[in-house]
Amino acid sequence: MQGKIPFKGANGEKFWYTKYGSGQKGGQLLPASLKRKFDNIAMQVVEYDNIDSDKQRDIFQRVQLGVALSAPEKLQALGGPWSAWITELQKKYITADGALASHLANFDVSRARAFQNVLAYVMLAFENKSGTHPTNNTEATFLGRTDMPERAFKKRVEMALGMFNEIAEVYYDTAFGDTEKRVAPVEFQFIAYLIFSRMNALSLKRLAREISKMRAYIRKEHVDVRSNSKVFATAWDYVDTVPLTKMPGELFAVEEWEEGADPREGQRRRKRRREEEEEGDTYNGTPASRDEQSAVAGGLRSRQPAEERKPQLPIAEPVRIPRPPPVSMDAPVQSSYATNGSRSVQVSTCCLCCWLCPRSDPSSMIPTAPPTPSSSHVCIISNINTSSLLAGDRA
Repeated sequence: MQGKIPFKGANGEKFWYTKYGSGQKGGQLLPASLKRKFDNIAMQVVEYDNIDSDKQRDIFQRVQLGVALSAPEKLQALGGPWSAWITELQKKYITADGALASHLANFDVSRARAFQNVLAYVMLAFENKSGTHPTNNTEATFLGRTDMPERAFKKRVEMALGMFNEIAEVYYDTAFGDTEKRVAPVEFQFIAYLIFSRMNALSLKRLAREISKMRAYIRKEHVDVRSNSKVFATAWDYVDTVPLTKMPGELFAVEEWEEGADPREGQRRRKRRREEEEEGDTYNGTPASRDEQSAVAGGLRSRQPAEERKPQLPIAEPVRIPRPPPVSMDAPVQSSYATNGSRSVQVSTCCLCCWLCPRSDPSSMIPTAPPTPSSSHVCIISNINTSSLLAGDRA
């Protein structure tokens, strides 16, 4: 429109929209009728932000060739944390060398279809409920999320894709041999979700059998397997019937996958599980006697540091001294003499000595008036001179 680029007709003749352009070299102006027709044409312009260099080159190439962007390509051009993560999953598990695209015969990954298949699988895993049906609109809304995928969810999604690749490589005939037709996009999405939802219940081989049964069930109900609501409903009907029970003595897929990553850890895990199953919740041994030392307690005591161990002093048996019965306050005081060593001492038979004696319990005694400080008594029970107690030692 600025007169810089001419329009070339079928015979090679050049026409210019305006004659004021600096690049004009001959030629003639467009007729007024053609200019009005051009002015009335509505052009759709779409802008994409945060696109990496690979996507920019791909989009530019398609625009130059006059090819309109497909729906998966438009989804792939959207930015955000979820789009970036799904692109990584596509490159790692679908289009990389030795990945699913190389194992599944004639699997279509052109024009961002691999990206859309992984996106639909991630949506099924994220919702994780029967009846979910990803569409172009819901997929675009899902990619518009601003939150980051959780680490545990990302790990489980990637583990399921890794198991998918393992099944396609090791159990290909079991999973895909009975149905010779290529894997449809809706089949790919539900195969990945089936592994995601049953990896803790079924082994890899049982998952391969269920994949084969699901494909046969879907193709029995639908001749043309497309990503529509009817096919999705049929796929959900089958997935909901897949059992969540584990066969006795069988490793489920998660255990097989982790064991493949570290065989020694898998052996240790199986050993611990066997020991737990053998022990159970009951004890089948003989009861231990009370006099027998506990091996557990002995082991705990043996692990005590030497510097923390303190010698235990012998504890003497407590001296039991008979206490004289309490006497009434009105009872007469009787005196007698007893020999204490080499000297004679006066002994009171009332409760006075017991009231003064530190071995007695004052709360159980009948209080009496203490003697005067001039009196001197030696208790035959505690062998203590009561004069010192009267002077304030008891306090």
